[in-house]
Amino acid sequence: MHPLALLSAPFFGLWWMVFRSSGWWLRIRRAAVFCAGLGGGLILWHCANIGHATQGRFLRYFFEADTIFPSTPATWCLSRWNNFANTMVPFYVWTANSRHSSFDAIGTVSSPLVHFFLQYWVAWPFAAGIGTWLVLLPTFARGVRRHRNAALLTLIAPFLFLIIYWGSVSSGLMREAGHVLFLTSWGFFVWAVPDITPKWIFEGSFLTLRGFEVFAMMYFTSLGALWESPFWLVNDGVWLIVNAACIATVVVLSWKQCRQARRLI
Repeated sequence: MHPLALLSAPFFGLWWMVFRSSGWWLRIRRAAVFCAGLGGGLILWHCANIGHATQGRFLRYFFEADTIFPSTPATWCLSRWNNFANTMVPFYVWTANSRHSSFDAIGTVSSPLVHFFLQYWVAWPFAAGIGTWLVLLPTFARGVRRHRNAALLTLIAPFLFLIIYWGSVSSGLMREAGHVLFLTSWGFFVWAVPDITPKWIFEGSFLTLRGFEVFAMMYFTSLGALWESPFWLVNDGVWLIVNAACIATVVVLSWKQCRQARRLI
């Protein structure tokens, strides 16, 4: 678990103390228990790091802008916008922010092909599968409308807090606890809208498209290098075929499981 997942703790605590409690005395008791548990863990972590790893830099992230401190209001807002857009806006990394140094290999400038497939690691829509994300976004929005309080406390408020907090490298939030919220969003989706999820996304054709997308993400950026080293050509070629077969097997098994599950419903 990424330590920045703790940024969601205040909102879960608010839900537990306010929305799941009746009467001020019970709320005060729960607030004390919540703060004691969370604070105790943080104090132990701080004590364990005394003398060899200070944690003061973490508080400074609130005021940094793409690692720059002190920052100006303009650079602060720009870094927060870039983090939001890198994470949530499809193709932003590829078209608008590909010149950021963190998106290149060390000592060189990566190709547009590398920047395109890098989005599967830093952008929420691509992590979900760009086709899947486009198809399910309207359904997800309906789930948010159905359960506004749950969406606010588990997704929206923690995500906005993370954007405000993260002042280090503006390379998106998927590696800085964004992946925690990404998994939370899938849990929220399954809970909020099981009755209106499009059933055809479990068909073989759609799953095959997703399998091809995973294969492209993993190998399209390095296929050109396959022919540059004859010494490794056979070895790399064999394992490329094996991995393609594994992905195809996962697609077939997923399709069969989906068909079986629909018969049971």
